[in-house]
Amino acid sequence: MKSLLCAIAMISLSSCAPYALNIRSALGIDTLLADYHAPGAPGASITVISRGDVIFTKAYGLADVDHATPASPTTNYRLASVTKQFTATAVLMLVDRGKLSLESRLTDVLPGAPPYARDVTIRHLLTHTSGLVDYEDLIPDSQTVQVLDKDVLRLLSKIDSVYFAPGAKYRYSNSGYALLALVVEALSGRSFAGFLKQQIFKPLGMDRTVAFEKGLSTVEDRAYGHSKTDNGFIRTDQSVTSAVLGDGG
Repeated sequence: MKSLLCAIAMISLSSCAPYALNIRSALGIDTLLADYHAPGAPGASITVISRGDVIFTKAYGLADVDHATPASPTTNYRLASVTKQFTATAVLMLVDRGKLSLESRLTDVLPGAPPYARDVTIRHLLTHTSGLVDYEDLIPDSQTVQVLDKDVLRLLSKIDSVYFAPGAKYRYSNSGYALLALVVEALSGRSFAGFLKQQIFKPLGMDRTVAFEKGLSTVEDRAYGHSKTDNGFIRTDQSVTSAVLGDGG
């Protein structure tokens, strides 16, 4: 998922003056992000909000190292796993509308769910207590085509094991949130990206936030992910899992 929100970080400082960030705090942020001033370094955008007011906004480094494009306060960043809050919101909206309950079994609301997941509930998926195996560990090493949410279900259907019984433990689960996106599609009759746009983003005026789908979505003025090597930074923005929407790729 990509967002055209003005910042990748929002920090609430209750001790700050309501309309301005004091110089000491501003310099502290500059010091914290000093590494982003290095030549050719990928950057970041920061917005500080206090009592509902933007009191500091600044960008550091490059949004695109390959083209030496500087980051700005309005640069668009990938939300990655922060996406999960929107997936959870979509599910809870369906709960409010009586489409399902937190105790609904996955196998009752998602066609094709593997039989071994019959005791997994929506609550388990939301709270990372389902015990489902991480789909990343099931992707063949030779895989080059990006995996989609529906492929996560296919991968999980090829096995018959879990890490633990549902509800027995906590284990962070990308698999669970990919399946939740499929539940949203099954019960709403819409694509997951379409549901987010029409039911969450559009009503809230988030007209520059999208669940990115290759060939269908456009994101202007965006930052790209990079990794540091001995020879500098290289773009590593996309991986084989980046197209899975429910968990943020």
